[in-house]
Amino acid sequence: MKVLLIQPPIEDFYDTDIRLLPLGLTYLKASVNKFLPEIEIVLRDYHHGHGKKNIPLPVELHDLKKYYDPSDKSPFCTFGHYFRFGASNKKIIEDIEEINPDLIAISALFTPYFSVVRELALAIKHEFKIPILLGGGHPSACPNEVISHPEIDYIIRGEGERPFVQFLEYLQGMRPIENVSSLGYKKYASASSNSFQIILNKIEENFHIDEIPSPASNDNQLTPWPYKFYKKKIAFVLSSRGCPHHCSFCSVHSIFGKKYRQRTVESIVHEIEHYYQAGVRIIDFEDDNLTFNRRRMMNLCKSIGEKFKDSELEFLAMNGISYISLDDELLANMHSVGFSHLNISLVSTAQASAQASSRQIDLEKFQKTVLAAWKLGYKITSYQILGLPGESIQTMINTLIFLCELPILIGLSPFYLIPGTSIADFFPPQNERDFFRARLTCMGNDNVNTTITKDDIYTLFVIGRMINFLKGLPIISNDCHIDNLLAINEDNSLLNKREALGIALLRRLILENHFANKSFNHDIFSNFLAGLKFITTQSGWRVMF
Repeated sequence: MKVLLIQPPIEDFYDTDIRLLPLGLTYLKASVNKFLPEIEIVLRDYHHGHGKKNIPLPVELHDLKKYYDPSDKSPFCTFGHYFRFGASNKKIIEDIEEINPDLIAISALFTPYFSVVRELALAIKHEFKIPILLGGGHPSACPNEVISHPEIDYIIRGEGERPFVQFLEYLQGMRPIENVSSLGYKKYASASSNSFQIILNKIEENFHIDEIPSPASNDNQLTPWPYKFYKKKIAFVLSSRGCPHHCSFCSVHSIFGKKYRQRTVESIVHEIEHYYQAGVRIIDFEDDNLTFNRRRMMNLCKSIGEKFKDSELEFLAMNGISYISLDDELLANMHSVGFSHLNISLVSTAQASAQASSRQIDLEKFQKTVLAAWKLGYKITSYQILGLPGESIQTMINTLIFLCELPILIGLSPFYLIPGTSIADFFPPQNERDFFRARLTCMGNDNVNTTITKDDIYTLFVIGRMINFLKGLPIISNDCHIDNLLAINEDNSLLNKREALGIALLRRLILENHFANKSFNHDIFSNFLAGLKFITTQSGWRVMF
């Protein structure tokens, strides 16, 4: 038996070019290699490494045209063209014909990109009579909707390793379909009937976390290794699964359930060693809560320091780390073994928003953690969600100002409602259009926060770009006033073209109340300036207002 695992392309205004390795699929491959070694597994990434193509903007997103000007190349631009990132369906079909698999399993991680997965499945069914299985976040959150599509034969909900192995046993006649945990499928009234009953088998526990083989064990990893960060090979490691917190806007529990499970330090270090010997020099931990268990993290740092002393290894946690679990000693130990960047999330300074989101907020702890990390030399980015239910313009401005005063970059993420989150239960059921628009680039969710408009979200998003521009401006080498910066001539030899343009645009906005995009809300900007005392750059200097 031969199985083809597919990471599909996506379509959007932008794409990250870093965190693209299909980690879930590599775990499936490793599990089949361990438990059913007689089955051949072919893994193809049709997202990364296939370039991008400018495609027409879907009608569902036409209202976004006024926010995205492809000709805007300024430091404060948002997005421009709409792209397909990845291979064409034609290319994928050609590969399928050559590979000739008995089963095709497609990753459907993200709700807004499910339409791309459906189109691919339809194209496959048009050419081949090969069963198609879907797994990932969207089938887990919306199983009935997904399995109802005629081109989708099976789905797996939640974690996939054990159910996938069991499903392959079913295909080989080794197990009845009713005994495949987490499987969804159609039960037809008869062989010639189009009417069917949706069957969703019970979700059962996955293999024990230390029994799940590491993707590093795969005997035929992609060669040459296509995933790089600053020209260095990067690998992705999952040292735990799940999260003990229950933020209402997060869908992690629809995949990993409510249990928080941790691998042993020994197994993690062994996996890192395997990647290091293969030439990988950057490890990104993709955990949802890497540092929750302080003792384990301290032991992991100790083991890494002993095993890889004087190595060139660097460590990242691009999926984010909870500041609640950090302290001076842990930060120092992490930094000493190669952690240099810190992605943390404040979300909001508003206590009402925190309570509505079932999220803990400790502003004093956050501030102390940031300053301790900055003194150690970390490059820090903190994330804020724009447009959370219950937020107001003023509470979002307050959060933005709070972050302005710290030596960090600010990542602003417009809120979008996705299935599988507890907060989604408070709103009407989502339809296919809602699913398609559940993305950051939609500048907020329709009908979720009726007091905040897309123009408001767009304005705050652009203000965030202006703040980060000032935070990273190399010409700032001591404390200064914004008026001093605005007075700098555009032909100053210390400025490059981008920096000169940014200062000129800020000068026009602050002194003349002018901004090119008419959707920009000047009242919001004025309110922001009225409450702003200073912006702290990444180097620690202050720009006074």
